[in-house]
Amino acid sequence: MDGAAKGARTMLDESIRNRFITYQDKEGREGRIRYKDLLVELGEGRLLTLSDALLEEQAKVQEFNQIANRLTRKIEALTPFYDRIEADPHGHYQECERRRADLASKPYAKRLQVLNTYYTLDAEHARILADLTRHLLSGAEGDHSPHLISLMQRAIDMICRVMRNIPRKSKRAAAIHPLEAARGAARNGLRELSIIPTLLHDIIEEKLDLWTEGLIERELRDPAYGEYAGKRMKDVPVQLRHRIIQKHIDAYNDHASGIFFEIALTLFDHVRYFPSPHRYHESLHSIMDILAALSRRRDMSYYAYLQGLLYPKPDATLDTMDRSRLLEELRPIFPNAERLLDDYLVQVHNFYETGLGEYSAKEEVRRNAFREILAKLLDRLNNTRDMDRSLGFSIPKRLYGTGFKNIFFLQALEDKLRRPSFNTEERRLIEVKFINKPKVAALYQILDDIEFLGREFLGREMMEFLEHEIDRYRCTRNFRRLTPPGRSGYFNGLIYLFNEITLGRKQSLVELEKRRDKQAEVLVAFKAVLESYLVYPALIREDQESQGFLRHSQSEYRTYRIEGMGPGLEARSDARKEQGVELLAIKSFSRRVS
Repeated sequence: MDGAAKGARTMLDESIRNRFITYQDKEGREGRIRYKDLLVELGEGRLLTLSDALLEEQAKVQEFNQIANRLTRKIEALTPFYDRIEADPHGHYQECERRRADLASKPYAKRLQVLNTYYTLDAEHARILADLTRHLLSGAEGDHSPHLISLMQRAIDMICRVMRNIPRKSKRAAAIHPLEAARGAARNGLRELSIIPTLLHDIIEEKLDLWTEGLIERELRDPAYGEYAGKRMKDVPVQLRHRIIQKHIDAYNDHASGIFFEIALTLFDHVRYFPSPHRYHESLHSIMDILAALSRRRDMSYYAYLQGLLYPKPDATLDTMDRSRLLEELRPIFPNAERLLDDYLVQVHNFYETGLGEYSAKEEVRRNAFREILAKLLDRLNNTRDMDRSLGFSIPKRLYGTGFKNIFFLQALEDKLRRPSFNTEERRLIEVKFINKPKVAALYQILDDIEFLGREFLGREMMEFLEHEIDRYRCTRNFRRLTPPGRSGYFNGLIYLFNEITLGRKQSLVELEKRRDKQAEVLVAFKAVLESYLVYPALIREDQESQGFLRHSQSEYRTYRIEGMGPGLEARSDARKEQGVELLAIKSFSRRVS
Protein backbone atom coordinates (compact mmCIF):
# COMPACT_ATOMS: atom_id res chain seq x y z
CA MET A 1 0.00 0.00 0.00
CA ASP A 2 1.30 3.48 -0.77
CA GLY A 3 2.23 5.87 2.01
CA ALA A 4 -0.75 8.18 1.56
CA ALA A 5 -3.20 5.28 1.93
CA LYS A 6 -1.75 4.70 5.37
CA GLY A 7 -2.27 8.35 6.30
CA ALA A 8 -3.03 9.65 9.74
CA ARG A 9 -6.56 9.55 11.05
CA THR A 10 -8.78 12.54 10.28
CA MET A 11 -9.90 14.29 13.45
CA LEU A 12 -13.63 15.03 13.63
CA ASP A 13 -14.47 18.53 14.81
CA GLU A 14 -17.53 20.61 15.60
CA SER A 15 -18.50 20.73 11.90
CA ILE A 16 -19.78 17.17 12.29
CA ARG A 17 -22.81 18.63 14.06
CA ASN A 18 -24.18 20.10 10.83
CA ARG A 19 -24.14 16.90 8.80
CA PHE A 20 -27.65 15.77 8.04
CA ILE A 21 -29.49 12.49 7.40
CA THR A 22 -32.33 12.14 4.90
CA TYR A 23 -35.22 9.86 5.92
CA GLN A 24 -38.74 8.92 4.80
CA ASP A 25 -41.97 8.10 6.58
CA LYS A 26 -44.27 5.26 5.54
CA GLU A 27 -46.02 7.53 3.02
CA GLY A 28 -42.77 8.41 1.29
CA ARG A 29 -42.58 11.94 2.71
CA GLU A 30 -38.97 13.01 3.10
CA GLY A 31 -37.37 14.73 6.05
CA ARG A 32 -33.94 15.73 7.24
CA ILE A 33 -32.31 15.77 10.64
CA ARG A 34 -28.89 17.06 11.58
CA TYR A 35 -26.41 15.01 13.57
CA LYS A 36 -26.63 17.59 16.37
CA ASP A 37 -30.41 17.02 16.66
CA LEU A 38 -30.53 13.22 16.42
CA LEU A 39 -30.62 11.68 19.91
CA VAL A 40 -29.04 8.22 20.20
CA GLU A 41 -29.55 5.88 23.16
CA LEU A 42 -26.16 4.83 24.56
CA GLY A 43 -27.00 3.57 28.01
CA GLU A 44 -29.51 3.60 30.82
CA GLY A 45 -31.20 6.96 30.40
CA ARG A 46 -28.22 8.25 28.44
CA LEU A 47 -29.22 10.12 25.27
CA LEU A 48 -26.47 11.77 23.24
CA THR A 49 -26.72 13.64 19.97
CA LEU A 50 -25.16 11.67 17.14
CA SER A 51 -22.45 14.32 16.77
CA ASP A 52 -21.56 14.08 20.46
CA ALA A 53 -21.63 10.27 20.28
CA LEU A 54 -19.17 10.36 17.36
CA LEU A 55 -16.86 12.79 19.17
CA GLU A 56 -17.03 10.51 22.22
CA GLU A 57 -16.17 7.52 20.01
CA GLN A 58 -13.19 9.45 18.67
CA ALA A 59 -11.95 9.88 22.25
CA LYS A 60 -12.48 6.16 22.89
CA VAL A 61 -10.43 5.23 19.82
CA GLN A 62 -7.61 7.48 21.05
CA GLU A 63 -7.86 5.91 24.51
CA PHE A 64 -7.84 2.41 22.98
CA ASN A 65 -4.66 3.19 21.04
CA GLN A 66 -2.90 4.48 24.16
CA ILE A 67 -3.99 1.45 26.19
CA ALA A 68 -3.03 -0.98 23.40
CA ASN A 69 0.49 0.43 23.15
CA ARG A 70 0.98 0.31 26.92
CA LEU A 71 -0.43 -3.22 27.26
CA THR A 72 1.67 -4.49 24.36
CA ARG A 73 4.84 -3.59 26.25
CA LYS A 74 3.60 -5.41 29.36
CA ILE A 75 2.41 -8.50 27.50
CA GLU A 76 5.58 -8.79 25.41
CA ALA A 77 7.63 -8.72 28.60
CA LEU A 78 5.98 -12.05 29.52
CA THR A 79 7.34 -13.90 26.46
CA PRO A 80 10.63 -15.06 28.04
CA PHE A 81 8.71 -16.57 30.97
CA TYR A 82 6.42 -18.53 28.67
CA ASP A 83 9.29 -19.75 26.53
CA ARG A 84 10.92 -21.20 29.65
CA ILE A 85 7.65 -22.83 30.77
CA GLU A 86 7.04 -24.46 27.40
CA ALA A 87 10.59 -25.79 27.29
CA ASP A 88 9.65 -28.09 30.21
CA PRO A 89 5.85 -28.11 30.79
CA HIS A 90 5.93 -31.18 33.05
CA GLY A 91 8.65 -29.69 35.22
CA HIS A 92 6.67 -26.46 35.51
CA TYR A 93 3.47 -28.31 36.43
CA GLN A 94 5.26 -30.34 39.11
CA GLU A 95 6.64 -27.12 40.60
CA CYS A 96 3.07 -25.74 40.61
CA GLU A 97 1.90 -28.82 42.50
CA ARG A 98 4.72 -28.45 45.02
CA ARG A 99 3.78 -24.82 45.70
CA ARG A 100 0.11 -25.73 46.19
CA ALA A 101 0.85 -28.56 48.65
CA ASP A 102 -1.05 -28.15 51.93
CA LEU A 103 -2.74 -25.03 50.58
CA ALA A 104 -5.95 -25.71 52.52
CA SER A 105 -4.07 -25.49 55.82
CA LYS A 106 -2.64 -22.04 55.11
CA PRO A 107 -4.20 -18.79 56.42
CA TYR A 108 -6.68 -17.06 54.09
CA ALA A 109 -4.32 -14.28 52.93
CA LYS A 110 -1.46 -16.71 52.28
CA ARG A 111 -3.76 -19.05 50.35
CA LEU A 112 -4.83 -16.22 48.04
CA GLN A 113 -1.22 -15.17 47.54
CA VAL A 114 -0.30 -18.71 46.47
CA LEU A 115 -3.34 -18.95 44.14
CA ASN A 116 -2.16 -15.82 42.33
CA THR A 117 1.50 -16.83 42.04
CA TYR A 118 1.97 -20.64 42.03
CA TYR A 119 2.19 -20.78 38.20
CA THR A 120 4.51 -17.75 37.84
CA LEU A 121 8.28 -18.06 37.50
CA ASP A 122 9.30 -15.08 39.60
CA ALA A 123 8.11 -11.82 41.16
CA GLU A 124 8.26 -9.92 37.85
CA HIS A 125 6.04 -12.50 36.12
CA ALA A 126 3.56 -12.25 39.00
CA ARG A 127 3.68 -8.43 39.03
CA ILE A 128 2.87 -8.10 35.32
CA LEU A 129 -0.09 -10.50 35.61
CA ALA A 130 -1.36 -8.60 38.65
CA ASP A 131 -1.11 -5.33 36.66
CA LEU A 132 -3.07 -6.84 33.77
CA THR A 133 -5.73 -8.13 36.18
CA ARG A 134 -6.06 -4.70 37.78
CA HIS A 135 -6.48 -3.24 34.29
CA LEU A 136 -9.18 -5.83 33.47
CA LEU A 137 -11.17 -4.84 36.56
CA SER A 138 -10.49 -1.09 36.48
CA GLY A 139 -13.85 0.64 36.57
CA ALA A 140 -15.65 -2.68 37.04
CA GLU A 141 -19.19 -2.53 38.35
CA GLY A 142 -20.11 -5.07 41.00
CA ASP A 143 -17.96 -7.06 43.39
CA HIS A 144 -15.82 -10.04 42.46
CA SER A 145 -14.59 -12.41 45.12
CA PRO A 146 -10.79 -12.65 45.54
CA HIS A 147 -10.91 -16.32 44.51
CA LEU A 148 -12.75 -15.57 41.27
CA ILE A 149 -10.35 -12.71 40.57
CA SER A 150 -7.54 -15.27 40.88
CA LEU A 151 -9.35 -17.41 38.26
CA MET A 152 -9.57 -14.38 35.93
CA GLN A 153 -5.85 -13.82 36.39
CA ARG A 154 -5.19 -17.47 35.53
CA ALA A 155 -7.22 -16.95 32.33
CA ILE A 156 -5.18 -13.82 31.52
CA ASP A 157 -1.98 -15.82 31.97
CA MET A 158 -3.37 -18.41 29.54
CA ILE A 159 -4.25 -15.95 26.76
CA CYS A 160 -0.92 -14.12 27.06
CA ARG A 161 0.97 -17.42 26.79
CA VAL A 162 -1.06 -19.01 23.98
CA MET A 163 -1.38 -15.85 21.87
CA ARG A 164 2.16 -14.51 22.24
CA ASN A 165 3.25 -15.81 18.82
CA ILE A 166 0.10 -14.79 16.92
CA PRO A 167 1.06 -12.18 14.29
CA ARG A 168 -1.04 -9.02 14.06
CA LYS A 169 -0.92 -6.42 11.28
CA SER A 170 -0.95 -3.70 13.95
CA LYS A 171 2.18 -5.21 15.60
CA ARG A 172 0.28 -5.10 18.87
CA ALA A 173 -0.02 -8.05 21.23
CA ALA A 174 -2.84 -10.36 20.11
CA ALA A 175 -4.00 -10.78 23.74
CA ILE A 176 -5.11 -7.13 23.85
CA HIS A 177 -8.36 -7.85 21.99
CA PRO A 178 -9.78 -10.44 24.42
CA LEU A 179 -8.46 -8.49 27.40
CA GLU A 180 -10.20 -5.26 26.32
CA ALA A 181 -13.40 -7.08 25.36
CA ALA A 182 -13.50 -8.74 28.80
CA ARG A 183 -12.78 -5.37 30.43
CA GLY A 184 -15.89 -4.05 28.69
CA ALA A 185 -17.90 -6.89 30.23
CA ALA A 186 -16.51 -6.14 33.71
CA ARG A 187 -17.16 -2.39 33.40
CA ASN A 188 -20.80 -3.11 32.67
CA GLY A 189 -21.43 -5.16 35.76
CA LEU A 190 -21.14 -8.64 34.25
CA ARG A 191 -19.83 -11.52 36.32
CA GLU A 192 -17.16 -14.15 35.75
CA LEU A 193 -19.56 -16.26 33.63
CA SER A 194 -19.29 -13.54 30.98
CA ILE A 195 -15.82 -12.15 31.70
CA ILE A 196 -13.83 -15.41 31.55
CA PRO A 197 -15.28 -16.77 28.25
CA THR A 198 -14.79 -13.31 26.73
CA LEU A 199 -11.14 -13.47 27.81
CA LEU A 200 -10.65 -16.94 26.36
CA HIS A 201 -12.82 -16.73 23.22
CA ASP A 202 -9.94 -16.57 20.70
CA ILE A 203 -7.71 -19.31 22.14
CA ILE A 204 -9.16 -22.41 20.45
CA GLU A 205 -9.24 -20.87 16.96
CA GLU A 206 -5.83 -19.20 17.23
CA LYS A 207 -4.03 -22.23 18.65
CA LEU A 208 -5.70 -24.59 16.18
CA ASP A 209 -4.84 -22.29 13.26
CA LEU A 210 -1.15 -22.34 14.20
CA TRP A 211 -1.17 -26.15 14.47
CA THR A 212 -3.05 -26.45 11.15
CA GLU A 213 -0.53 -24.20 9.39
CA GLY A 214 2.26 -26.49 10.57
CA LEU A 215 0.34 -29.60 9.46
CA ILE A 216 -0.30 -28.24 5.96
CA GLU A 217 3.25 -26.96 5.43
CA ARG A 218 4.73 -30.30 6.53
CA GLU A 219 2.43 -32.08 4.09
CA LEU A 220 3.44 -29.70 1.29
CA ARG A 221 7.05 -30.86 1.55
CA ASP A 222 5.94 -33.86 -0.48
CA PRO A 223 6.98 -33.37 -4.15
CA ALA A 224 3.71 -35.05 -5.15
CA TYR A 225 2.01 -31.65 -4.65
CA GLY A 226 3.71 -30.42 -7.83
CA GLU A 227 3.66 -26.64 -8.24
CA TYR A 228 2.50 -26.24 -4.62
CA ALA A 229 5.24 -28.41 -3.11
CA GLY A 230 7.33 -26.46 -0.61
CA LYS A 231 4.96 -23.49 -0.50
CA ARG A 232 3.53 -21.83 2.59
CA MET A 233 -0.08 -22.46 3.56
CA LYS A 234 -1.25 -18.97 2.60
CA ASP A 235 0.15 -19.45 -0.93
CA VAL A 236 -1.94 -22.49 -1.86
CA PRO A 237 -5.66 -22.64 -2.80
CA VAL A 238 -8.16 -22.99 0.05
CA GLN A 239 -9.54 -26.19 -1.48
CA LEU A 240 -6.09 -27.80 -1.32
CA ARG A 241 -5.75 -26.77 2.32
CA HIS A 242 -9.09 -28.42 3.03
CA ARG A 243 -8.07 -31.60 1.20
CA ILE A 244 -4.95 -31.84 3.35
CA ILE A 245 -6.94 -31.23 6.56
CA GLN A 246 -9.43 -33.93 5.55
CA LYS A 247 -6.55 -36.33 4.90
CA HIS A 248 -5.60 -35.85 8.57
CA ILE A 249 -9.11 -35.18 9.86
CA ASP A 250 -8.95 -37.48 12.89
CA ALA A 251 -5.76 -35.81 14.11
CA TYR A 252 -7.28 -32.38 13.39
CA ASN A 253 -10.49 -33.10 15.32
CA ASP A 254 -8.65 -34.69 18.23
CA HIS A 255 -6.22 -31.78 18.52
CA ALA A 256 -9.08 -29.26 18.41
CA SER A 257 -10.82 -31.05 21.28
CA GLY A 258 -7.49 -31.40 23.06
CA ILE A 259 -7.17 -27.59 23.08
CA PHE A 260 -10.72 -27.27 24.43
CA PHE A 261 -10.05 -29.71 27.27
CA GLU A 262 -6.63 -28.18 27.98
CA ILE A 263 -8.39 -24.88 28.74
CA ALA A 264 -11.03 -26.68 30.79
CA LEU A 265 -8.51 -28.64 32.88
CA THR A 266 -6.38 -25.53 33.49
CA LEU A 267 -9.38 -23.70 34.97
CA PHE A 268 -10.56 -26.80 36.86
CA ASP A 269 -7.06 -27.43 38.21
CA HIS A 270 -7.10 -23.91 39.64
CA VAL A 271 -10.61 -24.07 41.10
CA ARG A 272 -10.02 -27.39 42.86
CA TYR A 273 -7.84 -25.50 45.37
CA PHE A 274 -10.67 -23.12 46.29
CA PRO A 275 -12.56 -23.60 49.55
CA SER A 276 -15.66 -25.66 48.67
CA PRO A 277 -14.68 -26.09 45.00
CA HIS A 278 -17.94 -27.92 44.20
CA ARG A 279 -19.73 -24.55 44.40
CA TYR A 280 -17.97 -23.49 41.19
CA HIS A 281 -18.52 -26.59 39.08
CA GLU A 282 -21.77 -25.43 37.44
CA SER A 283 -20.16 -22.07 36.62
CA LEU A 284 -17.19 -23.85 35.03
CA HIS A 285 -19.60 -25.94 32.96
CA SER A 286 -21.29 -22.75 31.69
CA ILE A 287 -17.96 -21.04 31.00
CA MET A 288 -16.84 -23.93 28.80
CA ASP A 289 -20.22 -24.15 27.03
CA ILE A 290 -20.03 -20.44 26.20
CA LEU A 291 -16.43 -20.81 25.05
CA ALA A 292 -17.35 -23.67 22.71
CA ALA A 293 -20.16 -21.58 21.19
CA LEU A 294 -17.88 -18.54 20.70
CA SER A 295 -15.22 -20.61 18.90
CA ARG A 296 -15.87 -20.80 15.16
CA ARG A 297 -15.19 -24.07 13.37
CA ARG A 298 -13.35 -24.08 10.04
CA ASP A 299 -16.36 -25.56 8.22
CA MET A 300 -18.65 -22.76 9.45
CA SER A 301 -19.31 -19.69 7.35
CA TYR A 302 -19.56 -16.38 9.20
CA TYR A 303 -23.32 -16.57 8.67
CA ALA A 304 -23.69 -20.08 10.08
CA TYR A 305 -21.52 -19.10 13.05
CA LEU A 306 -23.70 -16.07 13.89
CA GLN A 307 -26.86 -18.11 13.37
CA GLY A 308 -25.58 -20.60 15.94
CA LEU A 309 -24.88 -17.80 18.42
CA LEU A 310 -28.22 -16.06 17.94
CA TYR A 311 -30.41 -19.18 17.74
CA PRO A 312 -28.64 -22.01 19.61
CA LYS A 313 -30.21 -25.44 19.40
CA PRO A 314 -30.99 -26.54 22.96
CA ASP A 315 -30.91 -30.23 22.06
CA ALA A 316 -27.69 -30.17 20.03
CA THR A 317 -25.71 -33.34 20.68
CA LEU A 318 -21.96 -33.47 21.10
CA ASP A 319 -19.72 -35.70 19.03
CA THR A 320 -17.86 -38.42 20.94
CA MET A 321 -14.15 -38.92 21.51
CA ASP A 322 -12.20 -41.87 22.81
CA ARG A 323 -10.71 -41.20 26.26
CA SER A 324 -7.35 -42.68 25.29
CA ARG A 325 -7.05 -40.28 22.31
CA LEU A 326 -7.90 -37.30 24.47
CA LEU A 327 -5.30 -38.35 27.02
CA GLU A 328 -2.68 -38.48 24.25
CA GLU A 329 -3.42 -34.80 23.61
CA LEU A 330 -3.34 -33.86 27.31
CA ARG A 331 -0.36 -35.84 28.65
CA PRO A 332 2.28 -33.50 27.18
CA ILE A 333 0.76 -30.72 29.31
CA PHE A 334 -0.50 -32.45 32.46
CA PRO A 335 1.60 -35.21 34.11
CA ASN A 336 -1.52 -36.26 36.05
CA ALA A 337 -3.79 -36.08 32.97
CA GLU A 338 -5.72 -39.30 33.77
CA ARG A 339 -6.82 -38.29 37.25
CA LEU A 340 -7.44 -34.66 36.34
CA LEU A 341 -9.51 -35.53 33.28
CA ASP A 342 -11.61 -38.13 35.07
CA ASP A 343 -12.35 -35.73 37.93
CA TYR A 344 -13.27 -32.96 35.47
CA LEU A 345 -15.58 -35.21 33.46
CA VAL A 346 -17.50 -36.33 36.55
CA GLN A 347 -17.65 -33.02 38.39
CA VAL A 348 -17.95 -30.45 35.56
CA HIS A 349 -18.26 -31.76 32.01
CA ASN A 350 -21.10 -34.15 32.87
CA PHE A 351 -22.56 -31.82 35.51
CA TYR A 352 -26.16 -32.17 34.31
CA GLU A 353 -26.07 -35.93 33.73
CA THR A 354 -28.04 -38.16 36.08
CA GLY A 355 -29.02 -41.80 36.12
CA LEU A 356 -32.33 -40.79 34.53
CA GLY A 357 -30.86 -38.70 31.72
CA GLU A 358 -29.33 -35.29 31.13
CA TYR A 359 -30.99 -32.20 32.59
CA SER A 360 -30.08 -28.54 32.63
CA ALA A 361 -31.60 -25.32 33.90
CA LYS A 362 -33.36 -23.74 30.92
CA GLU A 363 -32.89 -20.30 32.41
CA GLU A 364 -29.12 -20.78 32.50
CA VAL A 365 -29.04 -22.06 28.91
CA ARG A 366 -30.92 -18.94 27.74
CA ARG A 367 -28.69 -16.64 29.75
CA ASN A 368 -25.61 -18.31 28.29
CA ALA A 369 -26.90 -17.52 24.78
CA PHE A 370 -27.09 -13.80 25.60
CA ARG A 371 -23.69 -13.94 27.33
CA GLU A 372 -22.26 -15.30 24.07
CA ILE A 373 -23.91 -12.52 22.05
CA LEU A 374 -22.64 -9.86 24.45
CA ALA A 375 -19.10 -11.24 24.24
CA LYS A 376 -19.33 -11.09 20.43
CA LEU A 377 -20.61 -7.50 20.56
CA LEU A 378 -17.69 -6.45 22.76
CA ASP A 379 -15.30 -8.26 20.42
CA ARG A 380 -16.77 -6.47 17.37
CA LEU A 381 -16.46 -3.11 19.14
CA ASN A 382 -12.77 -3.62 19.90
CA ASN A 383 -11.99 -4.98 16.42
CA THR A 384 -13.64 -1.89 14.94
CA ARG A 385 -11.54 0.46 17.05
CA ASP A 386 -8.29 -1.33 16.29
CA MET A 387 -8.44 -1.29 12.46
CA ASP A 388 -6.43 1.90 12.14
CA ARG A 389 -5.28 3.00 8.67
CA SER A 390 -1.94 4.16 10.06
CA LEU A 391 -1.28 0.59 11.24
CA GLY A 392 -1.61 -0.83 7.73
CA PHE A 393 -5.36 -1.53 7.41
CA SER A 394 -6.49 -0.44 3.94
CA ILE A 395 -9.89 1.11 3.28
CA PRO A 396 -11.27 -2.13 1.69
CA LYS A 397 -10.16 -4.17 4.72
CA ARG A 398 -11.75 -1.60 7.02
CA LEU A 399 -14.93 -1.64 4.94
CA TYR A 400 -15.10 -5.39 5.40
CA GLY A 401 -14.07 -5.57 9.07
CA THR A 402 -15.72 -2.44 10.47
CA GLY A 403 -18.46 -1.95 7.88
CA PHE A 404 -20.05 -5.07 6.44
CA LYS A 405 -19.45 -7.36 9.43
CA ASN A 406 -21.03 -4.84 11.80
CA ILE A 407 -23.94 -4.16 9.44
CA PHE A 408 -24.74 -7.86 9.02
CA PHE A 409 -24.31 -8.78 12.69
CA LEU A 410 -26.30 -5.82 14.03
CA GLN A 411 -29.25 -6.41 11.71
CA ALA A 412 -29.29 -10.11 12.61
CA LEU A 413 -29.15 -9.22 16.31
CA GLU A 414 -31.96 -6.67 16.06
CA ASP A 415 -34.09 -9.23 14.22
CA LYS A 416 -33.57 -11.57 17.17
CA LEU A 417 -34.37 -8.91 19.76
CA ARG A 418 -37.68 -8.13 18.05
CA ARG A 419 -38.80 -11.66 18.86
CA PRO A 420 -40.34 -12.32 22.27
CA SER A 421 -37.79 -14.00 24.50
CA PHE A 422 -36.73 -14.67 28.05
CA ASN A 423 -35.57 -11.49 29.82
CA THR A 424 -32.09 -11.66 31.32
CA GLU A 425 -29.61 -9.13 32.66
CA GLU A 426 -27.47 -9.73 29.57
CA ARG A 427 -30.37 -9.16 27.14
CA ARG A 428 -31.26 -5.92 28.95
CA LEU A 429 -27.65 -4.73 28.67
CA ILE A 430 -27.61 -5.45 24.93
CA GLU A 431 -30.90 -3.66 24.27
CA VAL A 432 -30.32 -0.66 26.53
CA LYS A 433 -26.58 -0.10 26.47
CA PHE A 434 -24.85 -1.89 23.61
CA ILE A 435 -27.03 -2.12 20.52
CA ASN A 436 -26.05 1.34 19.23
CA LYS A 437 -22.38 1.44 20.23
CA PRO A 438 -21.05 -0.70 17.35
CA LYS A 439 -23.19 1.37 14.93
CA VAL A 440 -21.60 4.60 16.13
CA ALA A 441 -18.12 3.01 16.15
CA ALA A 442 -18.51 1.77 12.56
CA LEU A 443 -19.98 5.11 11.39
CA TYR A 444 -17.01 6.95 12.91
CA GLN A 445 -14.57 4.80 10.92
CA ILE A 446 -16.59 5.24 7.70
CA LEU A 447 -16.71 9.04 8.07
CA ASP A 448 -12.97 9.06 8.71
CA ASP A 449 -12.33 7.14 5.47
CA ILE A 450 -14.69 9.33 3.43
CA GLU A 451 -12.85 12.44 4.56
CA PHE A 452 -9.45 10.82 3.91
CA LEU A 453 -10.35 9.49 0.45
CA GLY A 454 -11.80 12.83 -0.64
CA ARG A 455 -8.85 14.81 0.66
CA GLU A 456 -6.03 12.57 -0.60
CA PHE A 457 -7.33 11.00 -3.81
CA LEU A 458 -10.76 11.76 -5.28
CA GLY A 459 -11.43 15.35 -4.28
CA ARG A 460 -14.32 16.75 -2.28
CA GLU A 461 -16.42 17.38 -5.41
CA MET A 462 -16.51 13.65 -6.21
CA MET A 463 -17.43 12.73 -2.63
CA GLU A 464 -20.18 15.38 -2.53
CA PHE A 465 -21.57 14.02 -5.81
CA LEU A 466 -21.77 10.50 -4.32
CA GLU A 467 -23.36 11.87 -1.14
CA HIS A 468 -26.02 13.53 -3.31
CA GLU A 469 -26.57 10.28 -5.23
CA ILE A 470 -26.95 8.21 -2.06
CA ASP A 471 -29.54 10.65 -0.74
CA ARG A 472 -31.59 10.01 -3.89
CA TYR A 473 -31.01 6.26 -3.53
CA ARG A 474 -32.27 6.28 0.08
CA CYS A 475 -35.69 7.24 -1.23
CA THR A 476 -35.96 4.18 -3.48
CA ARG A 477 -37.17 0.69 -2.61
CA ASN A 478 -33.73 -0.69 -3.47
CA PHE A 479 -32.24 0.96 -0.39
CA ARG A 480 -34.24 -1.43 1.79
CA ARG A 481 -33.55 -4.68 -0.05
CA LEU A 482 -30.81 -6.76 -1.62
CA THR A 483 -30.07 -5.56 -5.10
CA PRO A 484 -27.90 -7.64 -7.44
CA PRO A 485 -25.08 -6.07 -9.43
CA GLY A 486 -25.66 -5.06 -13.03
CA ARG A 487 -28.71 -2.88 -12.52
CA SER A 488 -28.57 0.88 -12.91
CA GLY A 489 -27.26 2.93 -10.02
CA TYR A 490 -23.97 3.22 -8.19
CA PHE A 491 -24.97 1.27 -5.11
CA ASN A 492 -26.61 -1.93 -6.34
CA GLY A 493 -24.73 -5.15 -5.68
CA LEU A 494 -22.59 -3.96 -2.76
CA ILE A 495 -23.95 -6.53 -0.29
CA TYR A 496 -23.34 -9.22 -2.94
CA LEU A 497 -19.74 -8.04 -3.24
CA PHE A 498 -19.11 -8.32 0.48
CA ASN A 499 -21.01 -11.60 0.62
CA GLU A 500 -18.39 -13.07 -1.72
CA ILE A 501 -15.57 -11.70 0.46
CA THR A 502 -17.21 -13.06 3.62
CA LEU A 503 -17.52 -16.52 2.06
CA GLY A 504 -13.82 -16.57 1.24
CA ARG A 505 -13.40 -14.99 -2.20
CA LYS A 506 -10.69 -12.62 -1.05
CA GLN A 507 -9.84 -11.79 -4.68
CA SER A 508 -12.87 -9.49 -4.61
CA LEU A 509 -11.14 -7.56 -1.83
CA VAL A 510 -7.92 -7.43 -3.85
CA GLU A 511 -9.85 -5.99 -6.81
CA LEU A 512 -11.49 -3.40 -4.56
CA GLU A 513 -8.02 -2.28 -3.43
CA LYS A 514 -7.39 -1.08 -7.01
CA ARG A 515 -10.63 0.94 -7.34
CA ARG A 516 -10.75 4.09 -5.25
CA ASP A 517 -13.94 5.16 -6.99
CA LYS A 518 -15.61 1.89 -5.95
CA GLN A 519 -14.28 2.29 -2.41
CA ALA A 520 -15.96 5.71 -2.29
CA GLU A 521 -19.29 4.24 -3.47
CA VAL A 522 -19.17 1.57 -0.76
CA LEU A 523 -18.22 4.11 1.91
CA VAL A 524 -21.14 6.46 1.26
CA ALA A 525 -23.55 3.50 0.93
CA PHE A 526 -22.45 1.96 4.23
CA LYS A 527 -22.62 5.39 5.87
CA ALA A 528 -26.25 5.70 4.73
CA VAL A 529 -27.06 2.22 6.08
CA LEU A 530 -25.51 2.94 9.49
CA GLU A 531 -27.24 6.33 9.69
CA SER A 532 -30.55 4.62 8.91
CA TYR A 533 -29.95 2.05 11.64
CA LEU A 534 -29.66 5.01 14.04
CA VAL A 535 -32.23 7.50 12.75
CA TYR A 536 -35.35 5.34 12.42
CA PRO A 537 -35.31 3.93 16.00
CA ALA A 538 -34.91 7.53 17.23
CA LEU A 539 -37.84 8.76 15.13
CA ILE A 540 -40.02 5.84 16.27
CA ARG A 541 -39.06 6.48 19.92
CA GLU A 542 -39.99 10.17 19.53
CA ASP A 543 -43.34 9.14 18.00
CA GLN A 544 -44.04 6.78 20.89
CA GLU A 545 -43.18 9.37 23.50
CA SER A 546 -45.18 12.19 21.90
CA GLN A 547 -48.26 10.18 20.89
CA GLY A 548 -48.28 7.36 23.45
CA PHE A 549 -47.98 4.47 20.99
CA LEU A 550 -47.52 1.05 22.56
CA ARG A 551 -46.15 -0.68 19.47
CA HIS A 552 -43.48 0.31 16.95
CA SER A 553 -45.87 -0.57 14.13
CA GLN A 554 -48.14 2.34 15.11
CA SER A 555 -45.45 4.89 14.27
CA GLU A 556 -45.41 6.70 10.93
CA TYR A 557 -41.85 5.39 10.45
CA ARG A 558 -40.67 1.89 9.61
CA THR A 559 -37.67 0.24 11.22
CA TYR A 560 -34.82 0.13 8.71
CA ARG A 561 -33.51 -3.23 7.63
CA ILE A 562 -32.10 -4.66 4.38
CA GLU A 563 -34.62 -7.26 3.26
CA GLY A 564 -33.01 -10.53 2.25
CA MET A 565 -29.74 -9.91 4.09
CA GLY A 566 -29.59 -13.00 6.25
CA PRO A 567 -28.11 -16.51 6.40
CA GLY A 568 -29.62 -17.15 2.96
CA LEU A 569 -26.82 -15.00 1.49
CA GLU A 570 -24.64 -18.10 1.59
CA ALA A 571 -26.90 -19.81 -0.93
CA ARG A 572 -26.38 -16.93 -3.39
CA SER A 573 -22.73 -17.88 -3.88
CA ASP A 574 -20.88 -21.04 -4.86
CA ALA A 575 -17.71 -19.83 -3.11
CA ARG A 576 -17.95 -22.36 -0.30
CA LYS A 577 -18.37 -25.20 -2.79
CA GLU A 578 -15.31 -24.04 -4.73
CA GLN A 579 -13.28 -24.11 -1.51
CA GLY A 580 -14.20 -27.72 -0.84
CA VAL A 581 -15.74 -26.99 2.56
CA GLU A 582 -18.06 -29.98 2.13
CA LEU A 583 -14.95 -32.19 2.18
CA LEU A 584 -14.41 -31.48 5.86
CA ALA A 585 -15.84 -33.88 8.45
CA ILE A 586 -15.21 -31.57 11.42
CA LYS A 587 -16.48 -32.45 14.88
CA SER A 588 -17.53 -30.28 17.81
CA PHE A 589 -14.79 -28.81 20.04
CA SER A 590 -16.51 -30.05 23.18
CA ARG A 591 -17.17 -33.78 23.00
CA ARG A 592 -18.57 -36.62 25.01
CA VAL A 593 -15.68 -38.74 26.24
CA SER A 594 -16.12 -42.50 26.16
